Amino acid sequence: MKIRLAKNQDLEQISKLSKFFMQEVGMDVQLWEKKIPRIMKQIECGFVFVCEMENKLVGYTAFYDSTLNDKLKKGRIHITNSVVDFHFRRRGIAEALRRRLIEFCREHSYNLITTNHHRQNYPIIALSKKMGFIEYDDEDFNGHQEDVFFKLNIDISN
Repeated sequence: MKIRLAKNQDLEQISKLSKFFMQEVGMDVQLWEKKIPRIMKQIECGFVFVCEMENKLVGYTAFYDSTLNDKLKKGRIHITNSVVDFHFRRRGIAEALRRRLIEFCREHSYNLITTNHHRQNYPIIALSKKMGFIEYDDEDFNGHQEDVFFKLNIDISN
């Protein structure tokens, strides 16, 4: 398993993973087209980690900070997407991507990670809890009533 920053040439595979996931959960795949400019900007800013296994991109985690979303206070990262290829799930990929993001936060002095998950996405909710994220109400994203919000405080003093 190799975790690295995404490159522009990864966009096609990231899109395939995202569209498949959206179909899987019953979302309108056309919504992805609207998200492409944001994910391109996240890749450009170094805000997307990808996982490779067996010479294939099998998962990614995308996030942003206050430079891309002015609702966020300085020092906060918000995870926007975490997707793992259906055939590679239950192998620790999502956890490895999250652990790399936590390292990134420590390296760049971010002290808070937030994320939101659909209330019925039980696997990612369980992972968030396992990794120490706690549920909270997020006033910045109050238009997402179907979601549950989590946060993780990061100790950056080390």
